[in-house]
Amino acid sequence: MRRSARMATLHGTVLTDLASREVPRARALLDEARAKSPLVRRAGPIGLHDDGRVTYALATGWLEVARVLQAVGIATSVSVTTSLAWGWMFHQALAAGGLLGVAWATAFMVLDRRRVRREARSFVRALTALVRARGQ
Repeated sequence: MRRSARMATLHGTVLTDLASREVPRARALLDEARAKSPLVRRAGPIGLHDDGRVTYALATGWLEVARVLQAVGIATSVSVTTSLAWGWMFHQALAAGGLLGVAWATAFMVLDRRRVRREARSFVRALTALVRARGQ
């Protein structure tokens, strides 16, 4: 599957408290996780720098396309419902549906991105704990 250049990508950096002597061990564990776990492979490029920074780039485009499709469905449902059930004129019903659809898509895209960032921070914390546990 080829990724489109136009799809949204979430870039981020997480700081760790790894010592410089622990970074090679963390890289080895990251490579091992990348080889074994399809979830980590699918996540995108995860880089561990010498100063302890972990950078990532995660494709969120398909998730956002799904949210837009949900928003279109909600906007259509609200527009039709307000027009037929409450007797609103079509220009009022379309505006209400459109506003609710845009609010839905925006809110859930923000929440999805927050969840992805939280999962990245959790992954880095787990990697740091694993490096420390295996180093002792």
